[in-house]
Amino acid sequence: MATIPQVNRGDLITAELFDQLITSLNSLDARVTVLEGQGPGGPNQVIIRSLEPPSGSVHLGQDLTIRGDNFGHSAGRLKVFIDDRSIDNFNRPGTNDQTIIITAPSDLPSPPLAGRSAQLTVSNSITTAQRTLTLLPTADVSGVVPVTVKSTDPIPAAGANFTMQMHMESQLSRVAMVQIGVTVTGISATPQILTAGLAPMDSQVQLDVTQPLDFAVRVPIPAGVGTPAFTVTVTATVDGSQRGLQASQFTVGTAVEQPDPTIALPMPTTASISPAGAGSFASGVLHLTATGASGTLSFAARLTAVGDYTAVPTVDSGTGWTPTMIDNAAFTIANPDLAAGFATRIVRMKITVGTVGGAGGATQGFVRLRLKRTGPGTGTSQVITVTPS
Repeated sequence: MATIPQVNRGDLITAELFDQLITSLNSLDARVTVLEGQGPGGPNQVIIRSLEPPSGSVHLGQDLTIRGDNFGHSAGRLKVFIDDRSIDNFNRPGTNDQTIIITAPSDLPSPPLAGRSAQLTVSNSITTAQRTLTLLPTADVSGVVPVTVKSTDPIPAAGANFTMQMHMESQLSRVAMVQIGVTVTGISATPQILTAGLAPMDSQVQLDVTQPLDFAVRVPIPAGVGTPAFTVTVTATVDGSQRGLQASQFTVGTAVEQPDPTIALPMPTTASISPAGAGSFASGVLHLTATGASGTLSFAARLTAVGDYTAVPTVDSGTGWTPTMIDNAAFTIANPDLAAGFATRIVRMKITVGTVGGAGGATQGFVRLRLKRTGPGTGTSQVITVTPS
């Protein structure tokens, strides 16, 4: 750019001088425009222009698209970080010097439901650019929330409240809202969900991974009901999917065997039906629709004490049902098994129906699986409702 001569006091300002000034300003404007397009670091400056999702809020395991300039992908210099975590899953169709497609790693520490801030850094080994992201939990959740009974009132009595102390522990893949549900069959009662200290409690709770929760269920038993059997079913539901269930059967006026606190016996969420299509299993209810059909249920027992264990199936009520043990009818837990503080054993029980339909056919009832440790103390049970169609 030519140098514009100085103008001294009294000099004549000519059109030629103005032309030089305008030419110089136009040249300067053009150069500034080019530099602004390149960014403050010149032609190698990394520029992040936009993110998809546009808000920069991305679930773990979800794709994030970064658009901009000078990413250095074609030269093999591209580097991407979320906080201090190097992201190397961008070598995929659609990634170039102006576009990066990455997946937010699903094994990052699970953020809270509202998300947490994280720093996105894109580098071409010469310059870098940064944006703030909001990391959210994985969109899909896997795992279970086992529900067990810790203790109950000694005897369910007519005209009185019957209270069960419950425990559940998140074994989900991320933090999640868990909906606790309670149903009572056999008597007319509206159950309540309470804290372990018997204060009112919301039925929806947020649980982090491995977070335990103790709570209580109160069943007001009507006066004058006699001595009927009744079943209390407690469920844990996440995103509309049942992830835990405990079904317990009691009889009004009859003492309750207290569960062994060292044994957790969560209800299975599925069963294997044979032959295929001859029944179903959901929410602790086994339907078998063909004579001789069976359902095999796998219980993931969690044990915290050494000893010899025995699993015994019994028919509490109903006719035409035959329960048998398939795996781990008897087993031993030794000290080395408890290195992690607990041991897990898969206990399998098969329930077979005799005759379906007609005179002498099977009737609806309850089958109990009781897991007991040898020696003093009680066992822990799960009750399966069985019904023919």
